Amino acid sequence: MLLFYFSALLPWLALPLAASQDTLSLLDPQALAHPGFESSLQVDAWERDRWSSLDSSRTLREQGTQYFPDGDTQKGVDMDLWLRWQMSMAQALELDLPWRFMEFSPYQWGTASTPMRNDPTVQRGDHMGDITLRWRGAALWGSAEERRASLGMSLVVVAPTGLGPYEAPHPLAASGEGGWAFGGGISGAESLGVLRFSQQASGLWRLGYAADIRPVSPTAGLELPVGSAFVRPGASLLAGLGMLGLLARDAEASYWLGTALRCQAQADWQVGGQQAGGTGSWGVDLMPEFKAEFGTAFTLDVGARVPLVLVNLPAPILMFEPCLRLDMGY
Repeated sequence: MLLFYFSALLPWLALPLAASQDTLSLLDPQALAHPGFESSLQVDAWERDRWSSLDSSRTLREQGTQYFPDGDTQKGVDMDLWLRWQMSMAQALELDLPWRFMEFSPYQWGTASTPMRNDPTVQRGDHMGDITLRWRGAALWGSAEERRASLGMSLVVVAPTGLGPYEAPHPLAASGEGGWAFGGGISGAESLGVLRFSQQASGLWRLGYAADIRPVSPTAGLELPVGSAFVRPGASLLAGLGMLGLLARDAEASYWLGTALRCQAQADWQVGGQQAGGTGSWGVDLMPEFKAEFGTAFTLDVGARVPLVLVNLPAPILMFEPCLRLDMGY
């Protein structure tokens, strides 16, 4: 599968290119600088620790979970191969083919040992993730050389092609969410001298999946049924602001440095048709980024996710979660 990801990028190297205007965390209304095709490979690494008893993804997704679960570790590397076709200056279609390297390691209280190789308690769920199809449209003002602002919208469909919570070796080693999802959003971008500004607001609604849920103590504010139930995650919302500043430019490349501030929130889950209070979550993170645009050849983005606020979410072990993306198109 990895050979497929890298071999899909090689044919683009011999073609004239026009790489993506997106940042690591926010969409640009105009997908590409010129109509054409593009491939993009993005890699993110992350690690989570100390799951709380009210964390929705553990309380509602782990089969046979207890009310006070032990602390544990969930880690992953996400690889996303985006294939993008911009039919015109104002419309684009995008297909995300993801691969997830997932690992879940339970932690036993009173021990400080690290799981050894071939440890039977460590569960891995390396598999394709949920495929995403996205349409993007943009309202553009002025010529490409004179344009200072643009406004765009997007529509998203996510197919459950990954291993869901009850298909994976462990629910916290799942590579997918287990159900279809639909969403959309709006985005904006402005240029002012050597500065670029971007804004985005989007939402995602998941249809849910069948699950086997253990009852949870009512003292936690959660009234969940026993046994089989249909679980529907709460709607997810994202809002972000970003800025890039030009560092240097020469005949071959331009270099940018900036950051984005994002807020993500998820409403309470529904279990068996009932609202499960206390299962919602939200967080704020900072996404510093270095962007190198090599003429019309390709674009390299290097950055990190820095969590600032986490409410009802697992704490990250990596305070700077690295991210890298390479865009190539023609």
